[in-house]
Amino acid sequence: MSQTVDRALSILPLLAEGPADLGQVAERLDVHKSTALRLLRTLHEHGLVYRQSDQRYRLGARLIALAQEAMENLDIREIAHPHLARLNEQCGHTVHLAVYEENEVLYIDKVESRYPVRMYSRIGKPVAITVAGVAKLLLADLPEGERRVLADKLEYPMYTARSTPNAPAFLRELEKVREQGWATDLGGHEESINCVAAPIRGADGRVAAAMSVSAPNVVVTADELLTLLPLVRRTPSVASTRAGPQCPPQTTPHEGPRMTDKTALTPKTHATPPAKFSHGVRKGNILQVAGQVGFLPAEEGKPPTPAGPTLREQTLQTLANVQAILEEGGASWEDAMMIRVYLTDVDHFAEMNAIYNEYFEGRVEIPAARTTVYVGLPAGLLIEIDALAVLS
Repeated sequence: MSQTVDRALSILPLLAEGPADLGQVAERLDVHKSTALRLLRTLHEHGLVYRQSDQRYRLGARLIALAQEAMENLDIREIAHPHLARLNEQCGHTVHLAVYEENEVLYIDKVESRYPVRMYSRIGKPVAITVAGVAKLLLADLPEGERRVLADKLEYPMYTARSTPNAPAFLRELEKVREQGWATDLGGHEESINCVAAPIRGADGRVAAAMSVSAPNVVVTADELLTLLPLVRRTPSVASTRAGPQCPPQTTPHEGPRMTDKTALTPKTHATPPAKFSHGVRKGNILQVAGQVGFLPAEEGKPPTPAGPTLREQTLQTLANVQAILEEGGASWEDAMMIRVYLTDVDHFAEMNAIYNEYFEGRVEIPAARTTVYVGLPAGLLIEIDALAVLS
């Protein structure tokens, strides 16, 4: 690279930090002001930098436009395919990638199941738009007005008894998908086929594509397939980062803030919280777990019960409860950045450390940061733990 081009390109990251005057640019490049001025003028002529009224320079609108064009021209199939292949290796089932184009949802990529039983689906073929998990995700991301117009235009064939019967039911399903951030098709198109799906977001925060894992009942049951949901949701989050930086989702007039990217997490093992809070919340790649205590998994219709009276029993169950919420949000202990431990008794610190070290031995390569606090908890409870995770 010629020295002139190298110097000119070095100006751009400097201005990305904020506006700078001629002297600051010359000092950073270690050149005379006349040389810096010549470079700035060239960049200004091409719209890559802009001179403000205070004679300082900042990045120009043309540079921002070029960046946006580059992001829009990224091939989502090329970006996502390695993640589809990896997901297929991990679970063995058929993995699809779909996009929404001209009122149709189309498969644009597919990795076949490793099992003899194969799914009849083809790249380029439209999906059953009123029942497919990928379709629900893509349509749920549309503004409310567009969703309603589209829902009214669609036909609702009853492929099975579980198919979506009409527009009101479809809109309710889309609203549910919009809130939870994932979708399923559990026998809605074919009685024997189930799928779970998660979105892939583009640079603007909108859903650019959807990825799903599908399998027939003869291979796995619907409940077994649903256990893969954390893995499926985590895979698109990785693909999304390849598609560009995550931006806050856009809003449409009168629609209010879109909360699709903020998801409440409640694993099946957890009862409804006793107050208006979530066991965990994920927004973008940030996942916060609420304080968990040593309750055994909840049974249907019954209140949760303590794991046992000892510190060991409660600590191990509490860690298991935190892990369940991390996995529900597509994270693992490897993603945990901070863990906070709340103890009722200072004398329990050494014993808790021994249990803690034993639990994490071999589970993580780099342990999370940790803070220990001494607090009062309800009678019988000895420990509470929360966690903050950042997904890659």
